[in-house]
Amino acid sequence: PDLPVVVLAANNNVETAVEAMKLTANDFVTKPLDSERLQVAVRNGLEFGSLSREIAQLRRELSGRYSFTEIVGADSGLRETLHMLEKVLPTDLTVLLSGETGTGKELFARAIHYGGPRKASSFVTINCAALPQALLESELFGFESGAFSGAGKTRAGKFEQANGGTLFLDEIGEV
Repeated sequence: PDLPVVVLAANNNVETAVEAMKLTANDFVTKPLDSERLQVAVRNGLEFGSLSREIAQLRRELSGRYSFTEIVGADSGLRETLHMLEKVLPTDLTVLLSGETGTGKELFARAIHYGGPRKASSFVTINCAALPQALLESELFGFESGAFSGAGKTRAGKFEQANGGTLFLDEIGEV
C-alpha cells in the first residue's frame, strides 16, 4: 500500500488523470515523455513513500509512549481514573478532563488519543491561558485573508487543524 505509483499515459486526458489520482497515484505523466519530468515524479514518489513510512513509525512510537501502561502510580484514585478512561478508548466521544495544574491532564489526553480511533489524525494542543483574549478566537477558529489588518493570508484555526483528531484546550478555565 505504501508503494509510490507514477502513471504514464499516452495522452493528457483530464478524466484519466483525475481517476488515477483518486486511486492514490502520486503523479501523472503523459507522452511525449519528458525524462526530467519523469525523474522528478519518481523522486517525489520515492520521497513520499519514505515519509509515509517514517510517519507510520513515529505514530507507532507515540502510541507506545502515550498509553495507560506508561502512567504509573499506586493511588486508588489514579487506578480508578485509568480504568474509567480505558472505557472511552474505543469510542469517538468528547472527553472533559478536569483537575489542578500539573495533575497530568495532557498525559491522559494523549493516552486517550493515541490509544483510540483518532490516533491516525492530529493531536493539537493550545494553552489558552498563554493567549490574550483578543487572539484566542483567531487561534481557535482561524481567519481569512484580509479579515483584519495584518491578516495577509488565510490561516486554519486549531479546530480545523485537529479535524478528525484531538484538540486539547489546556487551561481553558482561564478564558
